[in-house]
This record gives sequence, C-alpha cells and structure tokens, in this order.
Amino acid sequence: MLIIFKNFLTTIRRFKASSILNILGLAVAFASFYVIITQVRWDLTYNEGIPDSDRVYMVEIKSFMDASKYSVYLNRPVTEKCLPEIPQVEHGGLWTGFWDTPIVVKNGTGVLVFEVPLAKCTAPVLKTLGFRVVTGNIDELSQPNTIIISKSISELTGCGVNDMICFGNEIVADQMQKIVAVYEDFPHNSFLGDNGIVYDIGDENLNDRSNWNYGVLVKLHDGASAAEFEENWSKSIRKMFDEENTKSMADGKEGATKEEMEKAVDKYKVRLSNICKTYFETDVYMPESGNKTTTYTLLAIAVLIVLIALINFINFFFALVPVRIKAVNTFKIFGSMPVQLRANFIFEAFGLLIIGLVFAALFVYIFSGTSIASFVSGSLNPANNIFVFCATIVSAVVVALIASIYPAYYITSFPPALVVKGSFGTSKSGHSLRTMLICVQFVISIIFIISTLFVKLQHSYMLKYDMGFNKENLLVTRISSKIAEMNTRESYTAKLLENSQIKAVTYAEGPIVNENRMGWGRGFKEEQISFQSYPVSWDFLDFMGIKITEGRNFQRSDQLDSASCLIFNEQAKKEFDLALGDKIYTFSQLSPVVGFCDDFKFKPLNFGVAPFAFVVDGVGSWNQPTYTYLRIAAGADIEAVKKHVADTDIQYDPSILRDQVSVTFFDEELGKNYENERKLSVLITVFAVLSILISLMGVFGLVLFDTQFRKREIAIRKVHGATIGGILQLFNIKYVKIVLGCFIIATPLGWYIMNRWTSTFAYKINLYWWVFAAALLIVLCITIATVTIRSLKAATENPAESVKE
Repeated sequence: MLIIFKNFLTTIRRFKASSILNILGLAVAFASFYVIITQVRWDLTYNEGIPDSDRVYMVEIKSFMDASKYSVYLNRPVTEKCLPEIPQVEHGGLWTGFWDTPIVVKNGTGVLVFEVPLAKCTAPVLKTLGFRVVTGNIDELSQPNTIIISKSISELTGCGVNDMICFGNEIVADQMQKIVAVYEDFPHNSFLGDNGIVYDIGDENLNDRSNWNYGVLVKLHDGASAAEFEENWSKSIRKMFDEENTKSMADGKEGATKEEMEKAVDKYKVRLSNICKTYFETDVYMPESGNKTTTYTLLAIAVLIVLIALINFINFFFALVPVRIKAVNTFKIFGSMPVQLRANFIFEAFGLLIIGLVFAALFVYIFSGTSIASFVSGSLNPANNIFVFCATIVSAVVVALIASIYPAYYITSFPPALVVKGSFGTSKSGHSLRTMLICVQFVISIIFIISTLFVKLQHSYMLKYDMGFNKENLLVTRISSKIAEMNTRESYTAKLLENSQIKAVTYAEGPIVNENRMGWGRGFKEEQISFQSYPVSWDFLDFMGIKITEGRNFQRSDQLDSASCLIFNEQAKKEFDLALGDKIYTFSQLSPVVGFCDDFKFKPLNFGVAPFAFVVDGVGSWNQPTYTYLRIAAGADIEAVKKHVADTDIQYDPSILRDQVSVTFFDEELGKNYENERKLSVLITVFAVLSILISLMGVFGLVLFDTQFRKREIAIRKVHGATIGGILQLFNIKYVKIVLGCFIIATPLGWYIMNRWTSTFAYKINLYWWVFAAALLIVLCITIATVTIRSLKAATENPAESVKE
C-alpha cells in the first residue's frame, strides 16, 4: 500500500497540469451535484415529513372557473355534513393555510409587534396532520380565544403556554388570545412549513354555502382507498340533496327535477390527492406548488455536470497513455503483475477523487455564504442533509470506479513490445475516442447555454409584458389594519400627498397580480358561477388606467354604500351572460353590477384570462385593504419618498417599528410571481458556466497534450516557413469542426427541451433562431480563445529546441 501511495504522489508531481485540472473538474462537479440534489430532494419529498403522509389526502373539487382544473377550496356546511358519514375517514377537517398577520406580545421587555404566519382550522384537522405537542394541551384549542403556536414562534416571541397575545398592532383587552399549547415545527418543505399560530374557526360560515374558502384534509384508515372515499362522498351528497328536496316539498315548495338533482350532485363530485403528490399537480389551483419539469431539469443538470467531469477524467487518462505506457511496460518487464499495476491506477483515481471532494466541500461552504445560495430551498449543511451527502459520496465512488477500471485494464493490456512499436496516442482509435468524449461535453454545454438564454428571455418577457394596466413609477407598501380603517384612510392619504413627489395613492385587498386570491362561488340565474374577486378602493381602476368598456366606474359614494357594487371583466361578462344591473351576492347582501372592464392580466402569465370582478371596498366589506399603491413622479428621490411613507405610518400607528415599513417598486412585487423562473434562470446560468468551465478544462488539457506530442511536427513546419498564425490555425480548425458538429446535434435537442418548457406558459416567447446562433458563437469564441492561449507557447518555441526533445 505504501508503494502505491508513493506512486500516486509521484504521478501528481509528474503530471501537475492534468492532476490539477482533474481535481478542479471533480470538485466543481460534485459541489454542483450536492447543491442541485439538495433542491431536487426538497421538491421530490415535499410534504413527506408530515406524519402518516401516505394516508393524508387533499379533497379537490372541479373548478367552477375552468372545467379542466380542480380547486382545493370547498364550503363548510357541505364538508361538515359529509365527512362524518364516510367510513374510510379516520380524521378530517378544514384548513385555511398560513397568511402573515401582525400580533402584539406583552412580556418582560415591553410591548412588541411581530409579523407571523396565522392559520385557522377545525379541531379534527390537528389529528389529521399529526400535530406533535411540545408542551400544553392541544385539545383546549376548541375553547374560545385560544391558540396554539409553533416552537419557532415560541422562541421568536418568548411566549409559551398560558401567555397572552393579541392579533393586530395594539393590545385590545377583550381580544386577547391565550396560548394553550406549543407544537413541534413541521418540515419547511411542506405546506405546513411556515410553522405559525393556529386557532379554531368556531362557528365561522357554518351554514354559509356561498363561501368557498376552506381546504379539506382527511386521513384515511389503513387499507382504505381514495376511490371508496370518492364514491361514499357522492352518496352522502345525494342523500343531503334528497333530504333537502323532501323538506322543500313538505313546506309546499316546488321540488327539484331529477335532472336538476343530478346536476347538483355532479357539482360536488370530488377527487382525493395524496399530499405527497399535490405539489406537482398541474390541473389544480394550489397555494403551494412546484414545477416537475424544473425539478427534473435540475436533476438532469446535476447528472450531466458529473458526466462532464467523468469525461474529463477519462480523456486526461487516455491523453496520458502515450506518456505512461512506457513506464507500465517497463514495470511488466521487471515482473510487476497486471493486477498490481491496475490497483495503482484505481488508487490514483480514488486519491484524486478524495482531494476533489475536499475541495468540493470547500466550494459548497463558500457558495452557502453567497446570495445565490438563497435560490436553493433546502439547507446546504451536511448535518441537515445526510441523504444528499451520502448520495454525493456514492456518486463519487461510482464515478471513480467507471473512470478508472476500464482505463486501468486498457493501459495494462498491451504487450511490452508496444514500447518500441508506437502508441495509442497517435493511433486512429485513440484519437477518435478522445474526440467523441469532447463532443459529448460540447453538446451538453451548448444545450445549457441555449436553455440559459431562453429561460432568461422568458423571465424578462413576463416582467416587461403589458399587463393591461399602468405600472410605471409605481411603488407598493402595506399598511396596518388600524390605518386601513375607512375613517383613517382618507386623512392618511392626504398626509402622503403632502410630499409633492407622490402623485396619487390607492388601496386594495392584496397584490393586483396574484395566482391565488379570494374566489367566490355564487348562485346566478339558477346556475353556480365562480370568479376571483378583488376588493379595492373606489379610485383604483382610474389609478391603474384600467379601461371601462361598458357602464360606469366606481364613485366615491359607492364606498359609503353598504350594498357595495361590482365591475366585472369582459371574460366574466361573456362566460356568465352578465348585464348591467344584474345583482350578485358579495359580502353580506346582493350587489349590483355597475360596469365592465378590459381583460387585464390579474394572474401571472403562466395562466390565461379567467372571470374576475372588482368589488368596491365599502362599509359592508369584511376585508381591510392593506395594500397601498403609490404613483410617484418620474425621477423622484426614492429614499426621500420611503422616509416620508415610514414617518406617516408611524404617525398614524405608533405601534409600527420603522424597520417594519417596506416600500418597494411594483416590479419587485410582480417578480415574486415568477420566483421559480428567476431561480431556474440563475441556477441554470451558474451551472451552465460551470459545465463550460469543466469542458474547457478538458479542451485545455487535450491541447496541452496535442502540442506536446506534436512539438517536432510544429518545429519542422516552422523550418519550412509556417507562421505562428498558421500553427494556431492548425490547432483551432480541429476544435472548430468539433464545435460545429456538436452544434448540429445540440440544436434539435435544445429546441425540444425549451419547447416543452415554454409550453407550460399561457404567454410565451418564440424560440428565436438567433439564440441558437448566439450559443454557437459563445462556445466557438471561448474554445478558440482556450486553444489559442494553450497552443501559442508551442507555436512560438524555438524549432531547434523542439527538435532536440
């Protein structure tokens, strides 16, 4: 073993260039592999950390807005009626999901305000999801004014069991909430990963079938199937409507026809989706979702980068065969057994691999301290990532075996006589193998560049797309519920406008572009219609420049009318056969349709146009418009505007801390809708650069060996009048031909991959020809520069010195 180790050290000293390039290639490849697989595992194991996740299901119902889609939101009365009648259900209940809300805590350090995730549910859902109690009694949550908090929120606020908090920005004595339990945090890669405060919804909407705002989760008994649940759910729905119809006729009312009954039952048909699969579902509107194409694209990138490093390793080995075969055959002449020689080469591969892994760990450590690390959802700490750490080690061992066993057998398979007959280095087969391996690297690199450019173009296209409203010089901030009160808002607006750089202010219930917002299912003309609603202040449409196509805009007086009023988009008008003056139930009563507007884009461009309604934020509204939009003057002093907004917020609500006031450009808010695309763009760019870097290491090494082997040829050419430019051209032509051949192979593959990816967007870019040309130009320029730099030394050497060697 000692001799093998000494041989390994001797090899590194003798072949410094190939050893360094090999180690760097392996280090970059496995660091990239570790980072990417961390993200891939986060996605593929989403929700698996929830106890008994294989038996927990989300109840999904056909979307009223799109017959090809499902929704995870149902109304409470029907759910509460059906779940107890289904024998397959062990536990089941309602869950709303987390949303950020301010809370006030009074402890030894004073009164503190925190922004924390808040969710509400019915008690059975706690058992459905397997909440694990750290301290306290979770069963007490059914009592009035009680909450449970996660362990992380307990540590953040310093609160525990029996402590009191208050929702909002100030303490209100009769609205205090008692903490009855602290629960263990759920894994972050789950829909419970926000780990916040949970309270019981009590009697909220217990008899209101118009409010479809609740997710329904069930845990099935062992052995129970989703199909059995779905069948029994339909039976329960039919039974419910039969009872209601019988009662209606007993009261002297006209009963429903058989056709109407079947239609009503069909409306409530559901399907069950296991929570481990919902993350990647493409036909359901989910608050949290992933993109399977993106995840498997990242997985492919991880494998391809390791493949490139493997090719480099093999290429370097075979390039060194002409240099090392003499020593191998000399050892064989002096009695060394082939097994011993092969063990030397395999040990050498593992030695380089171990050094590469050490540097890979260093690269990951450096990467984890950069801003790009935030694009990876999972923790990069190996202690939190044992599976990925082990997968990386196993992959490295496999690579070392593949990269060493065949070459070790190959170099020891020749008879000693080969020492005087020639070498693999100048043979046609040796040349072809190295060329083929380099081609694979170039094909992968070109595809990476094509993908990088198209992902960046699609992301830029979505950010710059005309959404159908004015987004110029637009700032966004959020105000507290205290400021959002109608009698405070007008004065607050006037105070903001005292800064001459702020030209206009308006309010809304949330961001104007949002994948998930309040959905309303309403009865209209004996049909059930569903649309997304958006409570706004009366001047919102004028502020945003959204054109009224029929009827009138909102007026200031509408905001004081308890009946409120609606403005629908053209899509809703067409789909529901709406007309001016039609009345639809809104917050607490029927509200008139006063106008129609253009079909602006109120969802990310992944989605098409759907029915939508603005509803004026009137006195009957139960939603506070906490989103504030500010139109500023062109060239305004942004920092001065932000300071004025913060000063005004604190003046109207002293409980607000200055660092809690966030004022951002609208483009940043819009960009949050395309966070997945932005992450993919950055990650692909980084790993495309790394793949090209590793490939160029291979090119650099091969040119190095080519120039060494052809020194005598170059010297003779120069003696016969060849110029330096001619020598450089000699080497470049070979690699330019390789790149062009690889481009022909990579182009259709790149087109197919990007065509599949862009097909997931309702609004997408064209697959421009110039992107493919740009990818070719980038690879050509980098390759020519690398070859020229490496071969320049050989081209400028004194021919007399070269001939002597």
